[in-house]
Amino acid sequence: MINDNVLYTFVGSTYSTTLPNADGEVAIEFEDGTFGDGTGGATGGANFRIVKFNSKGILEHSPWISPGSGLSLSQNGYVAEVLDKWTLTCDAGVEKDELKSVWLVVQDSLTTFGNKSMMKNAVYSTLTATASAATIAAGLKASFDRNMIREPYKFATASVSTADFIITALPKALANGYVPKPGLWGPDPYTFKLLPADVGTVVHTTKGQAATNSISQIKDEEWFAMGNRGYGYRVDSIPVDSQLSSDAVYTALGAGGNQECVYFKFKDQNFINIVGQSPASVIETKTFLTAAEATKFVLDLNASIAGA
Repeated sequence: MINDNVLYTFVGSTYSTTLPNADGEVAIEFEDGTFGDGTGGATGGANFRIVKFNSKGILEHSPWISPGSGLSLSQNGYVAEVLDKWTLTCDAGVEKDELKSVWLVVQDSLTTFGNKSMMKNAVYSTLTATASAATIAAGLKASFDRNMIREPYKFATASVSTADFIITALPKALANGYVPKPGLWGPDPYTFKLLPADVGTVVHTTKGQAATNSISQIKDEEWFAMGNRGYGYRVDSIPVDSQLSSDAVYTALGAGGNQECVYFKFKDQNFINIVGQSPASVIETKTFLTAAEATKFVLDLNASIAGA
């Protein structure tokens, strides 16, 4: 079996200097059986592999890697997402019982199906012929809040600043009632459109942008990388539960936005998998740890490369 591109992702919250024995621990094991000491001082042989203890108490291993065979290394930190934001500056009313409404078109995989978009609206009927713009904005917010109660996950929130009716996306995070489900919903941020209306003037205040190394992204990538025929071996089928990190690990990585992705690529590697000896032209490995733990990991990895 030939594997031209094999992806391994190890998600952890602690870098271990011994054989990992707790959920989320990740270590570098050298070919003589020693482990990285966190300072770059331990290089037990030319070859190494990544070892992780997962939430089911099973050790996951990368293939044995020869650092002298075209290895490249980079490290990227967490960058928070930019939340999508729209502002409607309301006009004052001109007559009693005037119907004011604005439509929100949600553009997210969680709330859409195929090429269909979900629409939410806010409606307010003026009580007097001289309803102020601030009163209309407050009425639209109250209507939107009632409408959002029906949603299982909150993807946007409304606020008012004098005559401005403001819609802001919520981050895809555990704190907002959204638990990332790997392989089902993408990690892109919530985005939407506030349609122009007779109510007032609509402005796209801030354009939403995806985060870097968010909990949702990491969980989705780990799901993709882990197959169900051997730990770390990529196949096109849903992985067994034992191959996923626990939510406790993801929460630790996301706390304070301090996770780091250590990314390295190897060319022309040979490794042993469940079907025997297979060549792989490219192996990509990503290890997610807290920033401090990732620094220890990189020290030992660089030491193994220098000693190859």
